[in-house]
Amino acid sequence: MFFEQRQAGFSQRAPALAVGVLLFTLAPVKLPAETPTIKSILPLAAAPGKTTEVVIEGQRLAGVTGLWTTFESKISIVEAGKREESRLRLRIDIPEKTPVGIGAIRAAGPGGLSNLELFLIDDLPASTPGAKNTSAENAAAIEPPCAIDSRTTTDHRDYYSFRARAGQRLSFEVMAQRIGSRLDPILRILDSAGREVAFSDDSAGADSRLAWRCEQEGEYLIELRDVIYRGGDGFTYRLRAGDFPLVSAPYPMRAEQEKSTKISIAGPDCAGVESRNVQLPGGSSGRAFSLGARFPGGASSSFVTLLSSDLPELLEKEPNNRAESAGTLQPPCAINGRFANGGDRDFYQIAGKKGTRLVIRGETRHSGSPTDLYLRLEKPGGGKIAEAEDRSYDPGKDKEKGKNYYFEEGVLNYTFPEDGRVILMVEDLIRRGGPEHVYRIEVRHGQGDFSLELEETLYSSAPGGDLKVKVRCRRNGYDGPIELVAEGLPGGTKPGKARIGKGKDSAELKITLEKDLQPGSMGTFRIFGTPADGGRARRIEARTREALRKTFPRLFHPPRILDGLAAFAVTEAKK
Repeated sequence: MFFEQRQAGFSQRAPALAVGVLLFTLAPVKLPAETPTIKSILPLAAAPGKTTEVVIEGQRLAGVTGLWTTFESKISIVEAGKREESRLRLRIDIPEKTPVGIGAIRAAGPGGLSNLELFLIDDLPASTPGAKNTSAENAAAIEPPCAIDSRTTTDHRDYYSFRARAGQRLSFEVMAQRIGSRLDPILRILDSAGREVAFSDDSAGADSRLAWRCEQEGEYLIELRDVIYRGGDGFTYRLRAGDFPLVSAPYPMRAEQEKSTKISIAGPDCAGVESRNVQLPGGSSGRAFSLGARFPGGASSSFVTLLSSDLPELLEKEPNNRAESAGTLQPPCAINGRFANGGDRDFYQIAGKKGTRLVIRGETRHSGSPTDLYLRLEKPGGGKIAEAEDRSYDPGKDKEKGKNYYFEEGVLNYTFPEDGRVILMVEDLIRRGGPEHVYRIEVRHGQGDFSLELEETLYSSAPGGDLKVKVRCRRNGYDGPIELVAEGLPGGTKPGKARIGKGKDSAELKITLEKDLQPGSMGTFRIFGTPADGGRARRIEARTREALRKTFPRLFHPPRILDGLAAFAVTEAKK
């Protein structure tokens, strides 16, 4: 199940895949032109096909006129007398077919758009417990399937009680750091005597999750705390309890655009989730789609993120765990594989002519797989040529010119010195394996490459003004000029032209807002770059990963649905 999102805020239907913005309207009164700030949202999720009442707390909320969202929605304001600066009550209606997943919200007004706040789409019924469930004796009673939105208290544990039948399978999951919380959760299941029967820590990034089968009918406790007993503002969580599968990534990890692809689900506990055929639209390469997953007859869902691809997406064919039985790859292509057991290795062979350059790029943890991928390029018959694994670096401190990503999975660059072939060996760095350990490796002929990054995810200007978008370039063998264009803009805007000059690492692209646009209007866009030497046709989308890392410093892998997306607001002119 996928969703196409709509862009509004201007009275014009957006192209497919534009992230949604839906504007609610108020009576024509003068509102303060101050930029709103979101501090918290409760509940932490809205349910598909239902109306969810949401309370936003923050600053300068009295002038809010709309919401920017990454999901299709209908928003209405709940007014009870005078608008408050620190509190805003809204109703959110989401179409029934919207899949569960992580989205985001911004509050909008004449003063601009607020900070970005992550927000879930969840099909579990939710509630908020009282503040006194910090002992086993005062545990808050729950009845799965359900979700609880709360926050931890310093030096305390939170307790929830539930009843389970013998043989019943239940899943428990803490959504915390994945939605921007400071909480590093530990999750335990205790029996009526206080004995631990299940435990989880750092099983979904820093978050906790587990699947548990009850051996004896009775009352049980959930114990939830921060790893070092922190709590208070910023330590929010959503505790999910139900029959949902534990999932990590789709398999294959990307689907070729415009082609029907059979997608299965990889994860530590998802056997029985049915595969399905999906077809992603043309022109969507690199974009992220949320895919819900549940067991047949189940009452609750999990989700994975599926990316669109411009390459043939191949699946490994066993046996390929020895160089002598290596599968053949013909670039350009992507190979998707799985380390089924601990110690599993996969081998591939690639042929090339003298002078042909290969760029080999791994993908795992960016897209949900727990695999720490290791790549090794060998000569036929043995002998290392090159190796690579993931690495991280601080863009503010890295001295290498043009570096602008915080985290990079393994990349190999190789030029054939003569006609022949090479062997590519791949494995998990610490030799792990299992149903969730999937990977994707992209192999292209390299004629020089580059990547682009936007400095910000949010821009603003008064009517008649310019949005000034700085685009940075990281070069990898391509030193020529790069033409920049903005796409996905609504009516009332006029994108200019920009070029990153030969050997340069940045340029500024201007987008002009028409004079008759109303303050409080908003929209989205993406930036694409194309080599300007006439010999290369491949377009590269500018990413926003570094900017998102600044916004969510505890998220090593920000949600892919946000990567590359920029928002803008029309603000009142400064007097």
